[in-house]
Amino acid sequence: EGLKHAKSLELVQSGFADIISATRAYDATDILFDPIHQGRMFAIFRHPVERAVSMFYYLQQATWESTYNPIYKDITIHDYARSSVTDDNWMVRSLVGKADNTGTPLTRQDLDVAIEIIRRKCVVGLMDDMEETIHRFNSYFSFRESGEQKNDKTKSPKCKEYITSGSNTNSHPPLEEGSETWKLLEQKNAADVILYREAEQIFKEQNSLIPH
Repeated sequence: EGLKHAKSLELVQSGFADIISATRAYDATDILFDPIHQGRMFAIFRHPVERAVSMFYYLQQATWESTYNPIYKDITIHDYARSSVTDDNWMVRSLVGKADNTGTPLTRQDLDVAIEIIRRKCVVGLMDDMEETIHRFNSYFSFRESGEQKNDKTKSPKCKEYITSGSNTNSHPPLEEGSETWKLLEQKNAADVILYREAEQIFKEQNSLIPH
């Protein structure tokens, strides 16, 4: 509904917005942009299992969210991993327009298309390397504050604060990598895991393409 409302206001065409943040990349592109008014994509990728774990603990307390369900308060992370409500390759689905088809198996073509999108269309960032990620975004998109030097990696606090200290951030216990619960979540997000590994490689490759 938010994207449709933005479309009705001709948000992109108005030129008022410098940045549009959307969790559904395909839908945002399809609804908001046109051949004349296009954008440049950037995204921060997180390991799918770590994302799923964070989502679980967030949903336990996010009473303000429309997706909040009190049942989350009474189950463990392992229960969540075994259930049918866990993440199901959200990154791939959001890139290929299948975000509403959770449970429907993805194809190899879906994964290949998602990989091609981030390789050809996206400035890739990694949550595991936020300092370099923010520096690249600042450099490529000129996200600098008034008076800030172009190559100063220590500044841009507003950009960093927006990304790392948003209202949806939450601290939670870590999940041991390789544990049974980890493996369950990894299996349910197998396509996203492959996409994430590709994103890590693209992140390395883009190092030489973006001015430092």
